[in-house]
Amino acid sequence: MAELSAHSGKKLFILGATSGDTGSAAIAAFSGKPNTRIVILHPDGRVSPVQRRQMTTIDDEGVQNIALKGSFDDCQRIAKALLAERSACKDQSVLSVNSINWGRLLFQTAYYVHMGARMGRPFAVSVPSGNFGNALSAIIAAKMGVPIKHLIVATNANDALSRIFSTGETDRGDVRHTLSPAMDIQIPSNLERLLYLLNGCDAARTAQQMEGVAKNGHLSLPEKWREALPLTLEAMSVDDETILSTIAETYAKTDRIIDPHTAVAVHAAQYAKHAGELEIISISTAHPAKFPEAVERALGFAPPVPASLRDLFQREERFDVVDPTLDAVRTAIG
Repeated sequence: MAELSAHSGKKLFILGATSGDTGSAAIAAFSGKPNTRIVILHPDGRVSPVQRRQMTTIDDEGVQNIALKGSFDDCQRIAKALLAERSACKDQSVLSVNSINWGRLLFQTAYYVHMGARMGRPFAVSVPSGNFGNALSAIIAAKMGVPIKHLIVATNANDALSRIFSTGETDRGDVRHTLSPAMDIQIPSNLERLLYLLNGCDAARTAQQMEGVAKNGHLSLPEKWREALPLTLEAMSVDDETILSTIAETYAKTDRIIDPHTAVAVHAAQYAKHAGELEIISISTAHPAKFPEAVERALGFAPPVPASLRDLFQREERFDVVDPTLDAVRTAIG
């Protein structure tokens, strides 16, 4: 991106909304690049201290962290509005870095192609799902011919995905703060892309349905939505107590420490009803050292800390706390 920006003569403006993990990854990728500015929105007090500090302790004037007094859904809503505004800028190249960006899903799809090549036989996947990008990538891979025959969409107590795939419809609810904060989402952005596929790639119809979601918070899938998928699908919601017990059980059986998000997928895989005789791959999406408090509650000790994180709590933080409105964020960015 830095090379492309230099070629075009434009500065690169990167905007991200993160529920915990994407922000630090994006900052690590783009920090220090010439003519580049990156702004990351995260929900104030709703990411783990390690996740926050991985973003806010980067000493780079081109990096701005904004803690929004709201939920990840607020961060994502405002990020989309800002991207729409700034896309008209003549002197900047503007892009997003979370799964708002289609490129993110393309890379995740490649992971599933790799899995399929390694497996060489039909299999199922259990995916911890918040914004639904990773799970949607599995569906895209299956449409391309990867032998994923069954998808388990695993959610935490924020069960919007579990409800819509169990009943065919869902309503916007209040975001609950859980031990797996990267999944604390009630309006998964990539449901719009799934809806587009289920609508036979009818963009106008999909846009009309999403306008209805914005107005009344209700979304319904087409009547025969399951028949339009290249695989079978089930969804499960996993509460915090089950997350803790799954971390403990997994460690007792395997000596492997898993984080709370991975635990959601592992539990859902263990109790899947419709996978049949298929082998199930549980997707692990975060390092346990990012969630030491949850791991210590489950195991009685904190996970080992990688060398890159050992001085994290000695570093100085820089971030702005901002009201969850477009005007407030626009002012903070300048």
